[in-house]
Amino acid sequence: MTQSLIVTPEALKHAPWSFSKVETGEACPAQFKHKHLLRTQAGPAAPDTVVGTAAHGILERRVGGASLVKARKAALMDTPLTSDELDMLRALEDRIETFVRKFDAFCRREGVTKILVEEPWGITTTYEATGFFAKDVFFRGKIDLGAMTRSGDLVVIDHKSGVAKNLERDQKKKEQLWSYYALAIPNMPDVSGIRGAIHFLQGAEDDSIQWMKSYEDASRVREVHAPWLFSRINTIAGKLVEPFLARPKRRWPCDWCAYRTSCTPFQEAYGGQEG
Repeated sequence: MTQSLIVTPEALKHAPWSFSKVETGEACPAQFKHKHLLRTQAGPAAPDTVVGTAAHGILERRVGGASLVKARKAALMDTPLTSDELDMLRALEDRIETFVRKFDAFCRREGVTKILVEEPWGITTTYEATGFFAKDVFFRGKIDLGAMTRSGDLVVIDHKSGVAKNLERDQKKKEQLWSYYALAIPNMPDVSGIRGAIHFLQGAEDDSIQWMKSYEDASRVREVHAPWLFSRINTIAGKLVEPFLARPKRRWPCDWCAYRTSCTPFQEAYGGQEG
């Protein structure tokens, strides 16, 4: 049985939530306001972001059985790249193929019975499964890759196009996986337990797939991770009030923000100095 879950009026006001929306609210209330409330037109995405999107598209299709040529063509139709961005993508393709081989071997070894790619999940305020776009969805997300093993366990893998970092020291990435755990249990009630991993496309190849240390059974997800997620959303939502302050920096999160040209504090501090 899941602990009693509390949802504050502030959390409901800004629903539905996703992990990226929670991150945005925590990193910069001003960015949250531009993106989710004002719907301000976003500026061009950073090249790394665009290339990462294309790489995700290739991975999605390769795992689904498409050839590299067909996967690449389809991904580039969805996410056109400049010549420089294409060069960046080519540098990632060997690592994409390496992952596909490792994942195929994993599926054979673990007797995978079902593969989930970009699976859309949603949960309600009462921690029940609902549609990704349903009217009652409170939190939602799409996992990059999931695999059900013969033992009834779910493996959740999230792709990252950046350089590999120590997962045990990266709280945000661990929290993202925990949020997927919380989504999975109501949507896949037959799951016995879950283990997560991050797949990095850059950095040392030995560090490209990093696993969460612990396996979490379904009851622990309900008792620990679901209440944590709801509490996290409540905390962030409570801080999203006028004047939605920005704290501009010449690094993250501002260097990844698509709303800098609309952000008065950033323009006052760094306008004309974005190079």
